[in-house]
Amino acid sequence: MTRALKYAALVVFLLAFVFASPSTARADEFDSVVRNVRAACGGKKVRIPFLGLAGFATKLVRPAGVKSFKLAVFEELTRAGDVSGLGAAVAQSLGPGWRPLVRIRTGRGAEQTHVYVREAGDNLKLMIVTLDGEQATVIRVKVNPEALAKFAQDPKILGVSLQ
Repeated sequence: MTRALKYAALVVFLLAFVFASPSTARADEFDSVVRNVRAACGGKKVRIPFLGLAGFATKLVRPAGVKSFKLAVFEELTRAGDVSGLGAAVAQSLGPGWRPLVRIRTGRGAEQTHVYVREAGDNLKLMIVTLDGEQATVIRVKVNPEALAKFAQDPKILGVSLQ
């Protein structure tokens, strides 16, 4: 096997790992929340270039204790003015063990933030749903609270200070 062919096989393997990992292959609570947010708000899902690569890099580097994340963004919302049931839809999408941490509604519900948390072994999973009237965002993040606290004390990523 030539050297170029070996590198090509390695790249294909890494891409297959990133895009076909079990976290993206199966339907989970994140996908359920995304479906319900889209049903409640309408709009179109924004494709974010290199998001899979960023997720893979996060699993390797673990900046600020973040072990993994998923992100979905919706723009051009069609039902942004009538989203009073968004909080209930998000809560219904989540399985047992998720607890509400923060719920904020302003401007007659046109702007909302819902944060849910659950334990995942030594880690925490956070599900964050924000709506600002023109855009909706869903983020699920898995974080090591000890590493996050250490980062808060001395914010460095890969040895580079952020202060």
